[in-house]
Amino acid sequence: MADINASKPDLRATKPDAPARAGLYDPPGMNPRRTWRSNVRPAAQLSLAFTGFSYIVFLAPVLIEPFRYPPIAYVANVASVLPHLALFPALYLAIFASVSWPRLPRFGALAVAVLACAYLHASLDIMLLKALFAALAPGLKPPVNLSINVIIYVWLYAFFAAIVGLMISNEAMRIRERQLAEARAAAQEAQLAALRFQLNPHFLFNTLNAISSLILKQRNAEAEQMMEKLSDFLRASLAADPNRAVTLAEELDTILAYLDIEKVRFGDRLVVEIDCPAGLGSASVACFLLQPLVENAVKYAVAPSRTPVRIAISARRAGDDLVLMIADNGAAVPRAVAAPGAGVGLANVRARLEVLYGDRGRLAAEPTADGFACVVTLPFETEAGRAAAE
Repeated sequence: MADINASKPDLRATKPDAPARAGLYDPPGMNPRRTWRSNVRPAAQLSLAFTGFSYIVFLAPVLIEPFRYPPIAYVANVASVLPHLALFPALYLAIFASVSWPRLPRFGALAVAVLACAYLHASLDIMLLKALFAALAPGLKPPVNLSINVIIYVWLYAFFAAIVGLMISNEAMRIRERQLAEARAAAQEAQLAALRFQLNPHFLFNTLNAISSLILKQRNAEAEQMMEKLSDFLRASLAADPNRAVTLAEELDTILAYLDIEKVRFGDRLVVEIDCPAGLGSASVACFLLQPLVENAVKYAVAPSRTPVRIAISARRAGDDLVLMIADNGAAVPRAVAAPGAGVGLANVRARLEVLYGDRGRLAAEPTADGFACVVTLPFETEAGRAAAE
């Protein structure tokens, strides 16, 4: 009936190419010009937060030893951090503007920007403090030193740049994760479509070949009846979405419609038994998942036999799994002869199980004492459960 070692079809062509390697600040899909406006608010918020942080740091010595410093120190620290309100947002936007630059020029430009901000802030700090002390405390000399101030502000602006870089890096990671998820979803849909297109010719070839045989044997009435049932089956199957899940009851109805077609050809030689306990009919399964397995049973067990062959389809629940079995008692059929032509059906089912369910979707196919059996294992879930999970 089927080659249990049939290899999986090569689906590599349907997988997305690996994303190109991007730098820390150059996430795919980010467009600095397009998102300038969206960066104004976070730039302002982060700048205010760092300005407040700087004021607390500069004011710490005054708070620890308040008697060592004159009251003007509180106002002087306010003047010292005022340039932050302009320079922090400017540095933030400069960092974002360099998102798409090559790595070395980007970091070089950011280093220059940090140094420029530090020097400009130190110069403004000295000017503001001199003006403040001249107006409020002309007898006191402002504590200003350009070199020390530049060193302090270099570290402060470098820390600010590092925080902004981490923010943009996290945004890049989120974009990459979203793009990867979208690529995986597209690849899965492409795989399912490819497998579905593989299944259609397989089924049609078998059925049309059977109709042709009936016509050659001048069994025209049976051929006409089989064609009518095929038309009804195709009308129903083509209306269904092969990428969506259906209930087990719907899947079994589709299989019965297919077997009705085959019964026209085989008559009493085809015996069908279905065992689906109450409560399992609402279980969710992939559309047309079992059809190729039933086709194999018909083609490699019923067709060569001259005596009645039973195809038994059963369902049971095993913990969190749904176990479906398609078994036949066509033991008289030499399976080694049938095996070469059965790879499409089994490989198709295996591939769909892997795409849809990962490691939890399995297919076991092997001879039994009186025939052959295919056992499909997949997660047990219902339509209501799927909707709640989504």
